[in-house]
Amino acid sequence: MNNFRQKNSLAILTNQFFQKSTFYSLLTILLLNNNIYAQEPLFEREMRGVWIATVLNIDWPSKSGLKVKIQKEEMEKQLDYFQSIGMNAVFFQIRPNGNRLYKAKDEPWAEWLKGEQGKKPGYDPLKFMVKACHDRGMELHAWVNPYRVERDSSKIPNHKKNLHHQHPEWIINYGKGTVLNPGIPEVREYLGKLLDHVLKNYEIDGIHYDDYFYPYPYKGQPFPDDATFAKYGSNFNDKAAWRRYNVDELIIKTKEVIDRNKPEVKFGVSPFGVWRNAESDSLGSSTKAGAPAYDSLYADTRKWLEKGWVDYIAPQLYWAIGFKPAAYDTLAKWWSDNSFNRHIYAGHAVYKINNNYDSAWYNPSEMPNQIRVNRSLKDHVKGSIYFSAKQVLLNPNSFADSLRTGFYAQKALPPIMEWKSLPLPKQPKNVKVKKKTDSYLVKWKHPKTKDKALFPAYYAICKKTDSGKMHLIKVISSSYKKKLIKSDASNLELEVYALNKHFIPQKL
Repeated sequence: MNNFRQKNSLAILTNQFFQKSTFYSLLTILLLNNNIYAQEPLFEREMRGVWIATVLNIDWPSKSGLKVKIQKEEMEKQLDYFQSIGMNAVFFQIRPNGNRLYKAKDEPWAEWLKGEQGKKPGYDPLKFMVKACHDRGMELHAWVNPYRVERDSSKIPNHKKNLHHQHPEWIINYGKGTVLNPGIPEVREYLGKLLDHVLKNYEIDGIHYDDYFYPYPYKGQPFPDDATFAKYGSNFNDKAAWRRYNVDELIIKTKEVIDRNKPEVKFGVSPFGVWRNAESDSLGSSTKAGAPAYDSLYADTRKWLEKGWVDYIAPQLYWAIGFKPAAYDTLAKWWSDNSFNRHIYAGHAVYKINNNYDSAWYNPSEMPNQIRVNRSLKDHVKGSIYFSAKQVLLNPNSFADSLRTGFYAQKALPPIMEWKSLPLPKQPKNVKVKKKTDSYLVKWKHPKTKDKALFPAYYAICKKTDSGKMHLIKVISSSYKKKLIKSDASNLELEVYALNKHFIPQKL
């Protein structure tokens, strides 16, 4: 019996050994082949984005009717500035009001380019923006307004491709303007078709919606969708629930179109900063907002995170720290606690600096303190997006200077989304660094590969620090094979890393 036990014990131990050996071998293979767990150089990572609004020429072009050369120069000047202060992403408005800033057969060209809706601008602004951003090592997110059509219902353009003339049955007049009816299924299919075209024809990094779903309510004016509800809402007793279903279906449709075309493209929404007030829902925030996204715009943004339909939410936290009805710090913490392991990027109201009834916005420390709040919640709040470009350029209270010299002095790559997967690129060859009088010339050769998926999207030029982290100096498009780095340092040890479209390098 003892002999049997010894043999049996030996068999069990041997079996356990092989099971563990096989397990650890498989685990090693998985870790070595996984984009996220591979040992990558330690780069700083944080979303540092800016919204560039084209509607009404808010941020660009400075006015309609400018020559192509001037439009491009204006934008390149903006992008150079944003790069210089540490930004790594641009959220560029490509479809403001049922019009567009990209080549397509559907819908007219935006009037803010050449002064008249439908007039050809002489170039493709989105194509130009993609290259201009990527050349500077910045992400380009295509910002789309799905439902808005016209801001002034009394001034409908005559262009034949205007939605008022193409699909009048889809249009609802509300407030001063007009919108597409979110309750019509054909509207969602149409919007999906538009996104399909953009994804097939442009190397964008993201699709981005803002806060406009069902329109913000006008007092005493109910949204006129009774007939639509009667036709399509038979499965719902509650019209509000039906409206939220309609917006949910748009979000699901958008994710489906992205996943079908380019699953590496990121999808996010920048909604009104309050999901629900706690007095309406115990899951809500300790706020007293007047138009919560869930109740007023029928956008169940918390659900979208929970279901994984979006990769990030960038809530418009356009209030000061300690503001009683809706405090920035309270909401940043609430979104952090309700991220469901998706990313949260805080939306900041640069336009309110020195321009608001709340005296907190006149304090030069207000916006820097908001960034500090974000970083105290960095496990889930992964960075910031600023509204809007023009205000950042104005540098109110020296805010942009504080980014350049302080918060963003150490450049950063966009944060990694662990649920998104892309092959890791091959590294550059024959990296050479030549010292000049006041600079270093860095040269390299592209890696040899027939697999386009393994060719770099970007190159990161950096130097190692004593802590082992990489001090990022410059990120540029992989169309380049050399870069002049300005520096008076006597002995600057530089390295070059290839990055994929998600700014992830090959493991070391």
